Amino acid sequence: MAGSVAQHALGVRVIGSMIASTVLAIYFVPVFLWVFCSDLFKKYILIFNIQINKLIFMIDVRSKVMLNK
Repeated sequence: MAGSVAQHALGVRVIGSMIASTVLAIYFVPVFLWVFCSDLFKKYILIFNIQINKLIFMIDVRSKVMLNK
């Protein structure tokens, strides 16, 4: 059995963590939603996807050339 001081310290940490997570979620969730739904993010993902596809194509072409030798 824990003493009253230990229970109080644990309770303060639990309640403080709940309050902190609620306050952070109130501000960060809308910001992340705005960032991930913005047109700039979509353009960035599209450009990144095109670059990855080019890289995969280059690797595929090189591997086929190496296999034919």
